[in-house]
Amino acid sequence: MAQKDYYGVLGLKRGASEAEIKKAFRRLARKYHPDVNPDDKQAEAKFKEIAEAYEVLGDPKNRAQYDQMGDQAFREFFAGRRAASAGYGGYRSSFRDMDFSDLFGDLFGEREVFRSRGPTRGEDYVYQLKIGFMDAIRGASTQIRLRKEEFCPICKGSGADPSGKWVTCQQCGGSGMVELSRERTVLRQVCPRCNGEGRISETPCKSCGGSGRVGKEATISVKIPPGVDDGSKLRVAGKGGQGMDGGPPGDLYVDIRIRPHPEFTRKGDDISSRVEVSIPEAVLGGKVRVPTVDGMVNMTIPPGTQNGQKLRLKGRGAPRLRGSERGDHYVEVRVLIPRKIDEETRKIFRDLRIKLS
Repeated sequence: MAQKDYYGVLGLKRGASEAEIKKAFRRLARKYHPDVNPDDKQAEAKFKEIAEAYEVLGDPKNRAQYDQMGDQAFREFFAGRRAASAGYGGYRSSFRDMDFSDLFGDLFGEREVFRSRGPTRGEDYVYQLKIGFMDAIRGASTQIRLRKEEFCPICKGSGADPSGKWVTCQQCGGSGMVELSRERTVLRQVCPRCNGEGRISETPCKSCGGSGRVGKEATISVKIPPGVDDGSKLRVAGKGGQGMDGGPPGDLYVDIRIRPHPEFTRKGDDISSRVEVSIPEAVLGGKVRVPTVDGMVNMTIPPGTQNGQKLRLKGRGAPRLRGSERGDHYVEVRVLIPRKIDEETRKIFRDLRIKLS
């Protein structure tokens, strides 16, 4: 069954207004929210799907990018859109941080909603890798080095000096929880200041400077399958950022960029090149040797071949990334016109012109 685009998830058509998008989300969220459907995995999955659709379509900038890129291309990097930092070469997923508290009052009426800090999946990284033309055709194995963020081993990610002085958090009064009232709803969530600890250290960790994270160089092996193209994205599972509170690590996405080749060009699975032939070869036909990604091969030049005519070498192109078939190799024939000829050759051409006129 084909995956619905974000408009379809919310039951909308493209061009829907902001008010229609918000109304559709509220209606579906009320129906599928986990608090309304306890222990219902299908309802939970559905709620996540509509929440993701609303995060994209409910934000004008996200929506504009989605409409421009299309559903499949946008989804591919949705979990890794935001850059963790230029040094990490990666992007950060934001869905887990999305706050729908402004909608809870409309969804649930007079009730209390509790947000806990559970296990959180790590960030996804994107790394741009340049490879040679033939490596893309044949496949290769390589290693990449990137700088990743990990939780500080000294403070365990808290950013506080373990031996320093601790004081009670003033925002939550030491409970680790805060209450936010909005219309008819009381939202209880983990205190953002102390991160649920109920206390705050007055001394930042010396190892990480209080950030809770430290940079670490990582070497990761990447297998490049035959047939990757410029812009192909390879997923290396579990090689992204470190998860929080027992959550799984994110993934690494390798963005393939292919260096140009001096003889070959590529479009999809097909490869193109040129070969030069003499006037007699073009007129009378014959065989010439041409380079391909498999090496030199013989190619037949049919009699009467025209300048610029393309001849096909079936199955000599790039391998299809998903499948066992290959594209074709197209050879453009360039007929060489001599710039200087002797008198005998000139006479031959004069006689030929008269004969063909």
